[in-house]
Amino acid sequence: MKSSSGADHPGAVLIVRLSAIGDVVHAMPCLTALRRALPESRIGWVVGDAAAELLRPRKDLDRLYVVSRERGKPLRSASSFIRAARRIARDGYQCSFDLQGLTKSSLLPYVAGVSKRMTTMTRVRTAEKAKMQN
Repeated sequence: MKSSSGADHPGAVLIVRLSAIGDVVHAMPCLTALRRALPESRIGWVVGDAAAELLRPRKDLDRLYVVSRERGKPLRSASSFIRAARRIARDGYQCSFDLQGLTKSSLLPYVAGVSKRMTTMTRVRTAEKAKMQN
């Protein structure tokens, strides 16, 4: 998509920050900066259910994808993840910013077919590695 200045930019951008309320609050300036830089783009955010209410009133956010995480019920959490991935794929995002940097947050845009994925993840974290081995 071309902007009014003629520069190429993505038509749809996805932010991924799933977890803690405080982390989502700290990530909100990223949404503001993206909206300011890409006023014509559609911007979506994938968030966990605990922090979703913080983002619902945001006027600079076009779409909110809520992923539920139910402790002790991994199948319900997995089905919520799959539903979100399908909706994201259907909505056709070209670019994603994973602000969490975990395997689960990086996996979602990948499964949804987002072609350009940026992440803060540099390696599998020790705690995640231990969970995967058990």
